[in-house]
This record gives sequence, structure tokens and C-alpha cells, in this order.
Amino acid sequence: MTSASKDVDMDVTGAGTVGGAGAVRPVHLAKPAAVNAAPAPGVQVPRDEVQISDAARSLSAAQIDPQVRAARLAEIKSAIEAGTYDSPQRLEAAIDKMIAAWSRGA
Repeated sequence: MTSASKDVDMDVTGAGTVGGAGAVRPVHLAKPAAVNAAPAPGVQVPRDEVQISDAARSLSAAQIDPQVRAARLAEIKSAIEAGTYDSPQRLEAAIDKMIAAWSRGA
């Protein structure tokens, strides 16, 4: 039996008692009114702004440039092989960064 062949209304006769499934009826939404693209006179529209630091630009360039990336990976690999990559100073710096991120709510 399809929903088109028979309409069934839900009958709720008390708390915890449901008498059957109800028919699903389509919802008709009104079309939204046209939005004027120009702001009202005297209203200032806020503008988004992004500022990229020099450090972020350097990091971005290093990630894009395959030669810089390869050189950095070679440095890290060499330090790991020499046993100097992991150090108490690196661990402390990582912990400090983690605590600072938590403090900012990141």
C-alpha cells in the first residue's frame, strides 16, 4: 500500500498511546523577498580583513618551494640519525606551545 492510496491521520489518545502513523503532507514555503544589494543610506557595511605575518609568508614559501622543503627534511633526518633531534629543549618548547594553544582555546 502506498501513501498516495490512503491517508491515515495520527490519533493520540493519551500519554504513551499513539494510534497510528499520520500522512506526510508537503510543506509549501513562501519565496524570500528580494534583498536589495545596496545598503541603506548611512549604514556602514563591515568588511572582512586578513593580515598575514612575515613569519606566515616565510612558512608558506618554505612549504611551496621543493628545494627548501628538501633541505629542511635533510636537516631533520640528519639530526634524528645523530640523536640530537629530540632534546629537553625541544620537548619544553613543544609543551609551552601546547599550553599556550590551550590557553587561547585553540
